[in-house]
Amino acid sequence: MSLNVEAVIEIAGFVVEIAFEVERGETVALVGPNGAGKSTVLRAIAGLLPITSGHVVFDDQTWDDPIDDVFLAARDRQVGALFQSYLLFDHLSALDNVAFGLRARRVDRQRASAASKSALERLGVGAIANQMPAGLSGGQAQRVALARALVLEPVVVLLDEPLAALDATTRGAVRHDLPRWLNESRAADGRPPARVVVTHDPVDAHALADRVIVLEAGRVTQTGTLGDLAARPRSTFVADLMGTNVLHGVLRGSVFEVAEGIELIVGAHAAGDGAAVAAIRPAAISLHRSQPEGSPRNVWKTRVVGVDRSNDRVRVRLDAPFSLVVEVTEAGLAALAVTVDDHVWASVKASEISVVTDG
Repeated sequence: MSLNVEAVIEIAGFVVEIAFEVERGETVALVGPNGAGKSTVLRAIAGLLPITSGHVVFDDQTWDDPIDDVFLAARDRQVGALFQSYLLFDHLSALDNVAFGLRARRVDRQRASAASKSALERLGVGAIANQMPAGLSGGQAQRVALARALVLEPVVVLLDEPLAALDATTRGAVRHDLPRWLNESRAADGRPPARVVVTHDPVDAHALADRVIVLEAGRVTQTGTLGDLAARPRSTFVADLMGTNVLHGVLRGSVFEVAEGIELIVGAHAAGDGAAVAAIRPAAISLHRSQPEGSPRNVWKTRVVGVDRSNDRVRVRLDAPFSLVVEVTEAGLAALAVTVDDHVWASVKASEISVVTDG
């Protein structure tokens, strides 16, 4: 059971062509530069914008197919959407905002209120049920908007830059909690919904998504996991986007353990001990032909397993103990005089490694 989108969408002379599927319980991230067409795709799935050709289908129900003259209105699609601006009604309390969609579906006031209160409590903001939007923090407003989307028990959840409007502190907390909220959500049939999230941040994509679809100028240029994209970027945008190597491990104070006996020393961070994700920019890693002098905190010997070029960039892929991508210049690579299968030394400063709690 899945969401299937194979569509051409034209709006004001701009054309988006996209094809993808999302299974129930899976989260797919649409990433791309501003104006690439990401939000346009979400609007088409939600029924706020008709497609020009192709189809939008969920399971065996067609939501949009111009050839067969089928267009299911937004209110008739089992979709819950969270847009970047949250779109809360200023004149309604948090509780009434969440209940709005249920009331529009003719759910009686008592049942809608009880379900909405429960949704707010699941997201940790039951205490602000009677507050008005003007008195909510950014994180609280985001939770209210998410509760409004999930209380409908949709089969598809759409999130448009869900973390972009939050301050740095709140963003970290919500980034940690949002995957759990989504994984715990259920459609009316008791099964998890299919989820599509738009983001420009690779860390957010890592935290939220199982797969990534890169959309540039209305066209899909690359798909895969973040690891796939980091190893072999197919465009300058993807190379820039994947300016972060991602490692999974366990954090204990300033020690990040990737596997038994394989550790990195990390800089200052706000993450607690336990499962964590470390992010390292490719340009922050230095390569050396011999063991560097001095006492850098993180130094290891490894092997070059690939050299990829994209425009003026050279990305060197390293083997164990850390499968990382290093970005160097052509001149820098020539000075090292290394190629595939050569052994090198790598180093990175602790301050260049950022850490966030994993899920």
